[in-house]
Amino acid sequence: MPEQSTARANPVATSGAEAQPFETHLVRLGVAGLNLNDEIDVLKEGQLARSTNADHDANGAVTARPGQTSFATATGVHHSVRKLRDPQAGTETRVWGVGTTLRVGASGALSSVDTGYSGNPLALVPHRPPLSGDSWMFVGDSVRMRKVRGDGLDLPIGLPAPGSAVTAALATEYRTSIASCDASDGTQASAWTGAPGTDEDGNASGTPITEDTTVTPLGVGSAVRYRTTVGAAPVVGSYDTWWGIPLTLDLTQLTPVGGGGTIPASDDDFIHLWTFLSLPHLIEEVRRTWQFFRDRRPETYEDMVKQLP
Repeated sequence: MPEQSTARANPVATSGAEAQPFETHLVRLGVAGLNLNDEIDVLKEGQLARSTNADHDANGAVTARPGQTSFATATGVHHSVRKLRDPQAGTETRVWGVGTTLRVGASGALSSVDTGYSGNPLALVPHRPPLSGDSWMFVGDSVRMRKVRGDGLDLPIGLPAPGSAVTAALATEYRTSIASCDASDGTQASAWTGAPGTDEDGNASGTPITEDTTVTPLGVGSAVRYRTTVGAAPVVGSYDTWWGIPLTLDLTQLTPVGGGGTIPASDDDFIHLWTFLSLPHLIEEVRRTWQFFRDRRPETYEDMVKQLP
């Protein structure tokens, strides 16, 4: 029996054409001129049906026709321009980069508002800050950064640099003296009244002693020294004693040091109390107690008042 065969892989026709590499066919725009008679679909290669403000130079390249009407005038090369709109006033103008200057004007003669730029094209970004009603043109250059408003106001971007070195000076000190601890205001040691306290078991302690001294934290002025006494009855453990002096003061006003008018006092003012302790190991306990009064814990005052006679 004869073997089966197929002719599907055999060419049915031959051609003498050879494959060529792909090439882009370049056609110069408008080199064949302007054709106003024929329909667009029958124009020859290189012809134009319409041409507005376009011309060909000697080499055949298409260029824009030079303008016939002067739009803006300024001395130098006009290399940058952008429109700045003010939506609040409903007006608009333009910001220009001309040579090394920055100019403003919608058209006609441009007003110079700043100078000192590199002469290269500028980065012009219009922006209206959220908290301002004015529109600004932010200008970026390799040697200068500014912002300009539509009316020509020219300012640095951000806060201006200080014109002089920063210096510090003390402000006027205001104070009201509470107690000088001497006879000048009647707060010397003899004016204080000592009151005995009790120990842990209720035994009465001795009456504390007050003395005048010139040993002060600042090295000048006067102070009052307080000393506790155990008393005649034996006390057990720790005990307390008290001192006091009645004073009538107006602490609502502060007077400047050296004299002058007064200003109202406020909760932000400080009260300075200088104290020496003869038993340094008890400083922590004293600090905790005084901090209690400093932080004003009125919710505990009621129980404290009940303990008074």
